[in-house]
Amino acid sequence: MCIAYPRITNMMITTNALKEILNTDSIESIYKFLNNNGINYFDHDGAIITSEDSILTALSTKAPAIDDTLLNLKTVIDLTGLGKATIYKYMKSDRFPKQINLSARNVRWRKIDVTAWREGKTNWSN
Repeated sequence: MCIAYPRITNMMITTNALKEILNTDSIESIYKFLNNNGINYFDHDGAIITSEDSILTALSTKAPAIDDTLLNLKTVIDLTGLGKATIYKYMKSDRFPKQINLSARNVRWRKIDVTAWREGKTNWSN
């Protein structure tokens, strides 16, 4: 029996990373997000695997009611005026929002969390 899997390109993103990005523990919410946005994914024994680019594209085209833009390190440095070492030192001591690990070598921060930090708030999502 031949099983056709969706074509997944670019870097892979896993179930745990999806939970972080979508800020949910619900697998049903992840499936709903994937299906509502027409994102191809592979489900293997409960592990959802999909393309990082398709997730980022879906997030960037959602209604702007909540700014869930994901920022790379360079952008975070530019927005905060902090250096890389300081950002990681502050994260370690819970004085800066934690990163989201999209893959082993690709991390992002939620713009809403970085903006909250800049405004002196301490109630970011993580």
